[in-house]
Amino acid sequence: IYCAERRDRARRHPVAPGDARRVIVGLGGGRSVEAEVTDVSPGGMGLLIEDSLIPKEKGRVCVRFLDGAAAGHEVKLTLRNQQPSREREGWSRIGLIRAEWEGSEPLAVERRTEILEQKLGAGKPHVEGRKTREPEPSEERIQPRIVRYENPEGEELVGILDSWGETRGAPAVLIPTGWGQTKESLLPLARTIVSCFRSWGQPVTVLRFDGVRQRGESHNDPLCRLPGREYHHFTFSQGVRDIDASLDYLEAHDEFCPSSVTLVSFSIAAISSRRAVALDEGRRIANWISVVGSPDMQSAIRAISGGVDFAAGFEQGLRFGMQELLGVAVDTDRIGVDANEHEMVFLEDSRRDFAKIRIPVTWFHGEHDAWMDLERVRDVLSQGDQSRRRLATIPTGHQIRSSKQAADTFQCVAAEVGRMLWQEAPAPVPADPRDVRRRWLSEGRRRRAPDIDLRAFWSDYLLGRDGSLGIELMTHGSHYRRMMDCQIDALDLGEGDVVADLGSGTGSFPLQLGRRAGRPGNLQIQEFDCVRDGLRRARTRIAHSPGLCGIETQYAECDLDLMNGDQGIPARSGSFDAVLASLLISYVDYPILLLREIHRILRPGGRLVISSLCRDADFSRLYMDSLAEVQIAGDVGRLPEAAGKNLPALARNFLNDAARILELEEAGSFQMWDPDEFIELVSRAGFEEIRSQRCLGDPPQAVVLSAVRG
Repeated sequence: IYCAERRDRARRHPVAPGDARRVIVGLGGGRSVEAEVTDVSPGGMGLLIEDSLIPKEKGRVCVRFLDGAAAGHEVKLTLRNQQPSREREGWSRIGLIRAEWEGSEPLAVERRTEILEQKLGAGKPHVEGRKTREPEPSEERIQPRIVRYENPEGEELVGILDSWGETRGAPAVLIPTGWGQTKESLLPLARTIVSCFRSWGQPVTVLRFDGVRQRGESHNDPLCRLPGREYHHFTFSQGVRDIDASLDYLEAHDEFCPSSVTLVSFSIAAISSRRAVALDEGRRIANWISVVGSPDMQSAIRAISGGVDFAAGFEQGLRFGMQELLGVAVDTDRIGVDANEHEMVFLEDSRRDFAKIRIPVTWFHGEHDAWMDLERVRDVLSQGDQSRRRLATIPTGHQIRSSKQAADTFQCVAAEVGRMLWQEAPAPVPADPRDVRRRWLSEGRRRRAPDIDLRAFWSDYLLGRDGSLGIELMTHGSHYRRMMDCQIDALDLGEGDVVADLGSGTGSFPLQLGRRAGRPGNLQIQEFDCVRDGLRRARTRIAHSPGLCGIETQYAECDLDLMNGDQGIPARSGSFDAVLASLLISYVDYPILLLREIHRILRPGGRLVISSLCRDADFSRLYMDSLAEVQIAGDVGRLPEAAGKNLPALARNFLNDAARILELEEAGSFQMWDPDEFIELVSRAGFEEIRSQRCLGDPPQAVVLSAVRG
């Protein structure tokens, strides 16, 4: 119901001069009926009409104005919804919006079951007249090539160039950063493009750059240079100017003078990229590829804010000030003023831009991406000339950075660049992982490590920023409870077992165990965590939870991030029958040391169950589903902590902290694991009989391993 009734623009009664009060609605088959206008918005209108005359199916209708400034004019609108009138029995209000696909059918969607299609692989492109030279490999060339250039305001942009072959006159690929990212995040994509062009025998230049007034090395205002403040003066129109300045740089240097430029954008960078492409009118940008992109600013920010429609509120005169969106603090009022001025906010702004775009556009939409709305993407791509546009869904979420899926997606993007240049999709190749790793280390040495108090961070994450509700927003959800059930099954507990729960949080393991019928009795669980207040909350929750008879719990504050061999888990060797380390291993500096300590405290034959988020774990669907479930649980009393709480606000704070986990992974502070590498790590610590399964959501976002100490 929410989705059907949701409106993007504010409604008002037709009271302004020139507003129409009555219209004729064409119903098809030569029939028409007069209707009363109840409300109007920039995107459509509401009409009062007799129930018997309402079209049986949603679709297009023709509306002719009988009065007002538009008297005599006709428009095509789409019937979106209807609801009974409270004032007039037998009548209903119908909602009409501007027709999504003016004068044409909607763009077809290519639905892929695999990221890399089998039909990719036509071989090398046939391009004559180009000569390439391959540099000899050497350690010196592993250093990133940093370029600096200025925009017309004299503000410096900093980028990294990746290239192969004779760069003068070669095609160029331009990559702005996504939300909260830096240019270093785009290294795997840049190296994949270079690897592909090298295998095709074609030269290429790839420029990835930090945006002005964003994270990274490009210009920022003095007050915004401190960590956490980088986006305080961010605007989307600045992203348009950054793209223009980068095009100026490539054109102005004889070393480049590219024969063509393909723009590749990710996530919310699609908003600035769309505007830049529309304003460019094909003069300098030859092609555009959007990956998991935002069709419009309003829906993107509404999604990542947990449903708060800042754009609609701003249009009605509300002001929101500084807000945090996916771990990034921004001045929403500054963004709103700027985006309204540059017509970059609403769906109709995006439609208008796409109606002007004539260059080839390919849009890869993540099938499991809960932040981006496929129908809105399809809507805007259907505006204007569709002949050189592609919309393909790929089986990914929104996070595409370091996983196998990301590597496949980057190859897909590189092949699409080749197809746009040569009208065929040449066979892509992956980047050399050793080369990417060395370059990642080299580029990382230039970056300042994030200054963060991890103990305070984990306290906020577990307890909530106001201390009322934190990780319970995730652990109460069905996705997490099913994963905990998988872990409990894998522990294979027996009567009287002694269990260590490492990184225990607020007690989700014993609480879930207490809900299970037929569990063994006389269990002893030792809770270990570095957040003292988290252990206190666990003690309180467990004490007030029914069904824990036969389970004895003890609590120990312990820093499990073992910095050197002198530290360890405060327990005797061989003192536990089983150890659970749920979603912990990714957040310690020395995972192998922790695994060896676990090996020490387990008795011979004891069982370890350990889990980790996978690479590029996607929070979008987990967040949406968990928030809905927690809301219901709070209403019916299954989660007493939720009673009387502002759950959407608490959930947004939790989501922002979860987004910080991905930011810290990207900075190298945390490490996620895919099954094969996770198994290899646990094996190196001396464990045997290792088995793995995927859990947490659909598609699953975590891997669970069970193993035995030999």
